[in-house]
Amino acid sequence: MSVSTAPSGGRKSAYVARNRAALLRATQETLAEHGSSATVELVAEHAQMAVSTIYKHFPNKEVLFETAFLAGMTEWEEWAQSLVSSTTDSLERFVLPMCLLMKVPETHPLFARTVALNPDLFIASVPKMNFGLGPEAFELQGKNLIKVENLSLRIKNLIMVLTLTFVEVCMNPTLTEEKALAGISVALEMLGLTSKQIEKLMSAPLPEF
Repeated sequence: MSVSTAPSGGRKSAYVARNRAALLRATQETLAEHGSSATVELVAEHAQMAVSTIYKHFPNKEVLFETAFLAGMTEWEEWAQSLVSSTTDSLERFVLPMCLLMKVPETHPLFARTVALNPDLFIASVPKMNFGLGPEAFELQGKNLIKVENLSLRIKNLIMVLTLTFVEVCMNPTLTEEKALAGISVALEMLGLTSKQIEKLMSAPLPEF
């Protein structure tokens, strides 16, 4: 039986997707090396492509850099969810990714260095990131595992605490894991979890990675 070939449009789409992924990776590496002095020209040099090619994919430097951060976060999220997908306890499945986020310097060093050298750019891009915390939190509320009012506002505050703690973890290699996890504990208090619940969740073993 002969194998049908993909239409040219499909091949072109795959080619564009590969180029885009390579460009975002080059952007992350440039941001991790040059920090706030990174430019589109430096990205083009690192990616070995023309500046005009980059502008075919992205309208300006700001969108390029923001998309690079979003790509890094998405890559980490997919990795984290693959580790916790087999966890059966609903609250543990909600909290474990937060704990794994504090391990990014160890598990995803490029992403961590990109954040460390460009904290303001990362924080500015956070509102467009899909942490997945909202839907999961409302699901926990539906199961009566979270019992608080104004959950949407509390989730925003939770994301803010996690973001600032994560940035500090990336920027400060001397920050102890205990202090990082303490930040998560404070965030979980916003959702009305008891000290006993939080202590149990914080002591749960992380999935192997």
